[in-house]
Amino acid sequence: RGEAAVAATPDRVAQWMEEIAEALAFVHGKGIIHCDLKPANVLLDEAGHVRVADFGQARGVGEGHGALGTLFYMAPEQAVVPKEGEAAVQPDVKWDVYGLGATAYALLTGQAPHADTLSDALVRTGTLTDRLEVYRVRVNASAGSASGALTFKAQGDRDLEAIVLKCLEADPAQRYANAGDVLADLQARRAGRPVSPLRHRRGYRLAKFLRRNAVAAGIAAIASVGLGWAVQQIVRETGLVEDVCEHGVGHPNRNWLQNGGQGQPQPAAQPNGGQRSLVD
Repeated sequence: RGEAAVAATPDRVAQWMEEIAEALAFVHGKGIIHCDLKPANVLLDEAGHVRVADFGQARGVGEGHGALGTLFYMAPEQAVVPKEGEAAVQPDVKWDVYGLGATAYALLTGQAPHADTLSDALVRTGTLTDRLEVYRVRVNASAGSASGALTFKAQGDRDLEAIVLKCLEADPAQRYANAGDVLADLQARRAGRPVSPLRHRRGYRLAKFLRRNAVAAGIAAIASVGLGWAVQQIVRETGLVEDVCEHGVGHPNRNWLQNGGQGQPQPAAQPNGGQRSLVD
């Protein structure tokens, strides 16, 4: 029924995702697609690192026939059994990207994606071909429906949520192109840099910049406040005081200064009716 173990912490899942993505990038570089990535096929060693296992369904890149994965962890375009005379579905590295996202989703939430809405319908469906069709149609339909769209909260980790959901895009064109792109975003998340699904948001990019440069931003903020205060003091204590000194005790602002700068200062009377020559 698409159930998984108890939910793990976002940081732990992100670490595992990085290690799985590295493994996938390696095997994809060798021309191999796993085709059945899921929690049961990811082993944890004594040091807490993951090992991708069970390549029984693996196919070669460009191989002439596809392979079925496991429901809830399988990309919708992979869930096809060609009828007689139909062309086989070509294996694609994006199948493994989807499987990576589904595995992470299950680790974060405790259940596989779409399991809560699809399990009963699949149980009631008879043949494998019919189950695959129900699965494929429902998952594809959910992408265009606000009520059925896949959402979840990774304990407040918005970057990890965005990465997982991009892996799980029903439309392959909207999914990460390969495991290397997933790995790049996971590394960006760990370094505090923007991740690609959210990079278009200006406020998000600014917040990331300020967090990465918190000390410099703090100094700049203090400096800007200090500069404004200093300018006010210079204007008040030099320009105005010199003006009063120049015009003597009869200057209209003499009393204003003596009163501690209360109220509004008055402009000094200028010789010649306030006019100034070109050489003043």
